[in-house]
Amino acid sequence: MPTEQSPTDRILPQEPIAERGKEATTRTDSERAVAAVVRAIATEGHVTRVEAARQDRGKALREWITVFLLGLAIVLLALLMVGLYWQVREMIAVYGPIRDQAEAAKKSAEAATRLSEAADQSLLAVQRAWIAPRLAYFLAEPVAGKPVEMWIEYRNTGRNPADDVVGEFKALAIRPSDFDDGSETRSKMRAFAEQCQAYSQWSGGTVIYPTFESARSYLVGFKLPDDLVDKDVAKGEKLILVQYCFRYRTFEIPRHSLVCYYYRKGVSVRNNLNLCEFEQKAN
Repeated sequence: MPTEQSPTDRILPQEPIAERGKEATTRTDSERAVAAVVRAIATEGHVTRVEAARQDRGKALREWITVFLLGLAIVLLALLMVGLYWQVREMIAVYGPIRDQAEAAKKSAEAATRLSEAADQSLLAVQRAWIAPRLAYFLAEPVAGKPVEMWIEYRNTGRNPADDVVGEFKALAIRPSDFDDGSETRSKMRAFAEQCQAYSQWSGGTVIYPTFESARSYLVGFKLPDDLVDKDVAKGEKLILVQYCFRYRTFEIPRHSLVCYYYRKGVSVRNNLNLCEFEQKAN
């Protein structure tokens, strides 16, 4: 029979100590490796968090700096606008008197110019030549079918010679009713007057010297058309109308004197013809 042994008498098999030490060392190395990895991960996470925090602080700082600079720019712009506003106000305040002074100076200059022009015109009017007809006459009493010779006496009442003096005339035989305004005769007379004053270019002519200090006069004579005097003119039923235009220059400026005479038998005298009541012009 097998012999029985007590529990205390049992001896369990024992692993070798070297094997146990080796197993413990292996476990320790693995744990160390895991711990190293964990520490590395933790360290990297910490570094990442620190870097992110640093970047956040930098970003926040840049944003604050940007906000500050923007606010400073707005303040400076506002100050600039205020400065410009006051400068504009000062300019407006100063411009008013300057403008008034400029307007006053302009008006003074214009008044001086007008005064100078008026003085020049006055001096010119005093010193210039003036051709002034005195009277007109026929050498003989008009007879039907015969030519009539007419003379005009005139003077230079100015203080300077009249240069390039020439003249032209227009003669009509009309009835007294043709003198009415709006008639064909008046239209012809007006046309001749406008032609006289509009004429500014001509050549030739004579020089008429001043006569204001003497009784001397000048004469111009011309013949009227042969068929102008008919029986009606000879009987006084028609009258003879003569316009004469003097053209001359004084101080190189064209001037004109227009005169109108008429003769009616029984009313006029041949040696002192009547002046018309219209178309008497001079410039």
